[in-house]
Amino acid sequence: MATWAGQVKKRLLRGFYLAAILAAILGWVILIAPLGAGGETPESKTPAKIELVYCQDCIPFHFTDESGKPAGIIIDYWRAWAKKTGIEVNFQAATWDETLSLMRDKKADAHAGLFYNETRDRFLEYGTSLTETSTNFFAHESLSPI
Repeated sequence: MATWAGQVKKRLLRGFYLAAILAAILGWVILIAPLGAGGETPESKTPAKIELVYCQDCIPFHFTDESGKPAGIIIDYWRAWAKKTGIEVNFQAATWDETLSLMRDKKADAHAGLFYNETRDRFLEYGTSLTETSTNFFAHESLSPI
């Protein structure tokens, strides 16, 4: 008859082996299985083209110029990104509210640029900030204090 210590040792080893097998399976599911036969996850496929919405009157960041073309500091960033990555960017002008609706409704892949806020964080995924910007309000001195 096996001793008490022998039974405990046997159960511990069985538990260790079971944990090792489960860890191996879990590791495979998390790391290897998503790669599939092609070695890519659906998220890792590079698109040939993206739809980018921009506010048509957020001067100097993104706006539509007098000839009807996208212009602005952030538009220049996106053009440089497109050139570097080889991914075509289709610029779609809209009012500010329309740009947010297009993003929320998943009718655009990216927004040219906007500030973080909690409401938009519910439907947007933010990237790294391009720059720090402060916004100021100016009023003519003849106006009463605002």
